[in-house]
Amino acid sequence: MSLLPRIKLWLGFFTKISYQRDLPLVISAFRHRHTHPIPSHIWQMIDKNGGFLSRKEAGLLYWAACNWPVAGSVIELGSYEGRSTGIFALAGRQVYAVDAWSLDVADLSAFGQGTVQADIVFDRFKANLRDMQIENKVSIHRGLTSTVAKTWHQEAAILFIDAGHTYQDVKSDLRLWTPHLPSSRNFTDA
Repeated sequence: MSLLPRIKLWLGFFTKISYQRDLPLVISAFRHRHTHPIPSHIWQMIDKNGGFLSRKEAGLLYWAACNWPVAGSVIELGSYEGRSTGIFALAGRQVYAVDAWSLDVADLSAFGQGTVQADIVFDRFKANLRDMQIENKVSIHRGLTSTVAKTWHQEAAILFIDAGHTYQDVKSDLRLWTPHLPSSRNFTDA
């Protein structure tokens, strides 16, 4: 992507921030997105887990979890094998991990287009929590995000969306889950 489309994309993102008090944190994260290294000892624990979160992304998530101005837990939509779950928990946050861990989802790319059994991924997720010694920091909620949201009653400081990656999926997750934030703060990976 050339420079002009990138600038338009980021300007569009910044102009859609609905809570202006979040703007300084978002600008700081954007400006320093390449300079938030994750502590090596934490990356060593995370890197063993399967998943798609890069070291740079992990550094940004860790920085956000440590510096977010609201104390409290994280609602994580989409946990897969636990890379981002581990980041949030190792940063000291309680994590509500919501994932289908099921082949009953529209995007099967994480499951090798259906060649990897979802229950095996779920078992690896739980084993990874044990290996990182964060089981007591994570509450597991297995189901589609839209289904789990219907009976959800917990409030959280951060909403991290990494479940369905289509526009409609993210829009739906935002609509269903932002009411569980005290001041509608969220951090989205779409």
